[in-house]
Amino acid sequence: PDGSLTDKFLAQTSDAVSLSRRVLQNLAKATNDSIRITFLRDLYRPVHGMASGAAATDLQSVSRISAALEALVSQLEANPRQLNASLLRTLASAIDFIGSICAAPRLSLQRDPSTARILVVDDDPISRRAVTHALEKTNLKGTSVESPDAALGLMKTTSFDLVISDVNMPGMDGFEMCKSLRTLPENASTPVVFVTSLTDFESRAKSTLSGGSDLIAKPFLPLELGLKALMLVLKSRLEVSRGNGPWKGCWPGALAWLLLCALPSEVWLTGPLKIQLKPTAWSPTPIRCSGCWKAFLRCWRRRKPRNGVI
Repeated sequence: PDGSLTDKFLAQTSDAVSLSRRVLQNLAKATNDSIRITFLRDLYRPVHGMASGAAATDLQSVSRISAALEALVSQLEANPRQLNASLLRTLASAIDFIGSICAAPRLSLQRDPSTARILVVDDDPISRRAVTHALEKTNLKGTSVESPDAALGLMKTTSFDLVISDVNMPGMDGFEMCKSLRTLPENASTPVVFVTSLTDFESRAKSTLSGGSDLIAKPFLPLELGLKALMLVLKSRLEVSRGNGPWKGCWPGALAWLLLCALPSEVWLTGPLKIQLKPTAWSPTPIRCSGCWKAFLRCWRRRKPRNGVI
């Protein structure tokens, strides 16, 4: 691809992202389908421009996300009654993600996300097939298992880029499985999306506390789940690509890393300046920090004594 086209695209994308955000705010306030169609058409224009422009550049991540976003907006324009709070949140996340990548285009030069390893966990075979079909919409493939126990068995030896799980399953539920996988070095930082009919505040709180990355409501649009999965896969890979070593680009972060390694607990790096403590007597779930010494200190202050032991 022509480098001048990439520079031109990046110069124009900031305005397109800002316009998309403003239109999306108006769309969220729309009170009937006629008004929603108008705003969806207004949203389609800048999204289509980003998708067609990115296709001519070497910004693979932007191209994949914007193409999936364009397809989703087009589907909603044809049937605005499908629009709900979950879809609005997904649209907003995709637009923000495009903006963040274009602000640091070096991070967009990634290997093909189609090679991502995605694990689908659901006791219902129809639901498993629906999720894998949704992934295929964005050229992703998933490995399906029918129980959390089978999933944890796989994750002990195989590193995945994303886990998509139901919540209500016989025996161990999705939240409990997520807590367990956070103790596995191979997948301690793997993003987890819960696909469930539970959309109340308590369920979202449980999702967050168990280490989940997001929650999507049933019934879902295949394109929505595919777009969300694509974003989480790319975000995970972009985090790892921000540097090549634990002290690249931030000496306070390197000092924090050295201090942490001197602590009486098990540690490992899940990416440059992305430090994670395994669960210990004083922390039932993994603790992560990234970026610099301030983040490290915030992370350290979160430690919680258990049974009087620190």
